[in-house]
Amino acid sequence: MDRWREWTQRSLSTLIGLGLILVLLLLAKAGTENYAELAELAEREAELEFELEEAVLRVGSLRRTLVLLQDDPVVLERLAREELGLVRPGDTVVVLPRTDD
Repeated sequence: MDRWREWTQRSLSTLIGLGLILVLLLLAKAGTENYAELAELAEREAELEFELEEAVLRVGSLRRTLVLLQDDPVVLERLAREELGLVRPGDTVVVLPRTDD
């Protein structure tokens, strides 16, 4: 009976030890995966911050252009002529053929 009790206690201690090792290994694996995911998220955050800065600069540029368009008839006319191809009545339009360079 004493041998059985000793063997049972040793077996139980061994199983508990193996269980703890298994739990620690699983926690280490989960921690490693979380660290890798955290690194990816930090990289993505940096990319998004860069894109946000670019967007803010672009919005500022567009706002300045809008102010120019609203306040400066010369700029408005130039853009209408260059971008939209508009002409004033009485202007002579010369259309040149496109050349492939």
